[in-house]
Order: sequence, then C-alpha cells, then structure tokens
Amino acid sequence: MTVSFTHLHSLGFSASHKITLDADGEPRFVALEGGSGSESPAVYVWVAHKPGDDAGAVLYVGKAGKGVKRRLGQHQNGFINSGTGRKNAAALRGIIGDQDLSVTVMARVSERVTLFGKTVSMYATEENALCELFSPTLNRAVFPDLTSAGGAPVNIEATLVEDSTCHPLQSNADRSRVAELINGRLRIHDEGTVEDMLAQVEAYGPQEVKRLAALLELLEARILDDEHVLKVIRGYTDQPQGCNGLTTLGFGRIVERNFAPNGWVARIYLTDAPRVSFPLSLLNSKHRDRAEVYDKLFEPLDVDAFLRDPDGLLQAE
Repeated sequence: MTVSFTHLHSLGFSASHKITLDADGEPRFVALEGGSGSESPAVYVWVAHKPGDDAGAVLYVGKAGKGVKRRLGQHQNGFINSGTGRKNAAALRGIIGDQDLSVTVMARVSERVTLFGKTVSMYATEENALCELFSPTLNRAVFPDLTSAGGAPVNIEATLVEDSTCHPLQSNADRSRVAELINGRLRIHDEGTVEDMLAQVEAYGPQEVKRLAALLELLEARILDDEHVLKVIRGYTDQPQGCNGLTTLGFGRIVERNFAPNGWVARIYLTDAPRVSFPLSLLNSKHRDRAEVYDKLFEPLDVDAFLRDPDGLLQAE
C-alpha cells in the first residue's frame, strides 16, 4: 500500500533511519540527525519511495520493545543470520539497487494506556493495527500476542524455530533447545523484553545461539533448583561493562515479581554474544584470575573457556 509521509507525520511518525547499500551492495541502516534514540517501546515502518517524493510503498511494519535503534541493529544481524532476514536483504537490494528507490524508516514511540490499574504500552496492538492498515509487502508472519496474562509461561518455541531457511551452519536443535530451556523456567517478563529476546536470538549467528544454549544447559546442570525461575528483565545498572540496560535473563527465587534478597543465582546478558554473571558467593577463589570481579558479582573473562571448564570458576557443589 502507498502512504504519504504527511499522513505518517500526522500519526506521530518521524524519520529515524535511511536504508542504503554499502560498498558491497548490502543493506545498512543509517541513523538520521534527530532520529529517535529512545529506548521506549515503539513501532516503525519501512517506506520505499522516489527521492524527494512525499509518498511511497510500505515494505515492512515492526515493533520494538526496547526502542527502534536496538531493533534495527537486530535486523542488521538478521540480514546475515536469519532466513527471513536474508530474504528481506535480497528484497532491499532489488528495491534500492535495481529500482533506484530510497527506503526511509519512520518510527513513533507508542501510546501508553492504563488498564486494570496498570500502565502499559500499546506497541504490540499498534503493530497489528498498522499491518491491517498498510498491508506491508515484506511482513511474512502473523503477529501473535507473545505475552500472557498474569505472568504465566510464554511459549516461544514456534517463534524461535519457525524459520526453516536458517543459516546452513546453524542447527535447529540449538534454537529448539534454547526455546525449551527458556520455556521451562520463564515466569515473569518486563514490558518489551520478550519481543526483544526473540529478536536478539533470531539475529544471533550459529556460534552465538550455540553459546546461549550451552549457558542455559550449564545453569540447569549446576546452578538451578526447582524453586528457581526465569525473569526477563529490561536491564540493570552497575553491571559488567557493556551490559547495562540490556535485556537480561535473570534466574533465581522470586517473591511476588522481584528476586528475593540475595535470591538471584545467574544472569545471562543478551549482548552481541551472550555473556553471563554470577553472585560472588559462587566464585571459586582459587581461579579468581579467570574472572572479572565486581562488587557483588563476577563474570568469566572467556565465556567459551568457562563453558569447557566451569569448575575453574564455580564453587564445587
């Protein structure tokens, strides 16, 4: 469907990024001056148009639980690591390179409403409505509600493994195992975090998915008890460098919606390559040189080496 930028502006959208082709002919997101750097839940639209025109074709509609900038970074990695992403990259190459069109990303921070005494973002509902309104050509999936009432478990299996054209080096078994392990523990999630988690896992390459699966397996084998559950967190402060504010898988004992005092036992940070930290009480002090130690936690200096020899850092059971 064709839409005018004037109409999008009237709906609260503003230009956030341009999609261009780099020297190798691959699509890249380029931030525009004054574009949204907000980390608030948002929706966005890719519009293909002739340079200077006020209207263009809606290619894609998406939602961003932790802001458009982070979501577009996940799309960027998905152009390589995801079958759907590679299809979108091929389409963008044809549109920008062959048809000589521009593609602009228009974004808006989503409305918030108060329901049942809770203030929530409408970004998922807005995405559904925009898809109905614009019929974007590159959206290939339906838009299921990935959240569930009352903090009940969220089944992410289909979302993580539905892409049958994934990277040939990436085992579907790794994605399936990640989904299984997360589903088995997930009880509570902050706003926007489930969508961000799914998008980040989709954007991961084969080694990153394998590392995430291995970390989850290790926690099950060495750390977690029956009482421990998973809470997906928007992000903490005072974390290891590069981990502040990132979607985090927090494991521990929950009281109401929060971890009990000293109740957390592990955190997996969904950085470009997954990282992990533990409370200082779990550190094997004999091998302190293998860890970066902070005030209340530590993280392995080399995550892959840690996975090969967890006894070098973790206290004996």
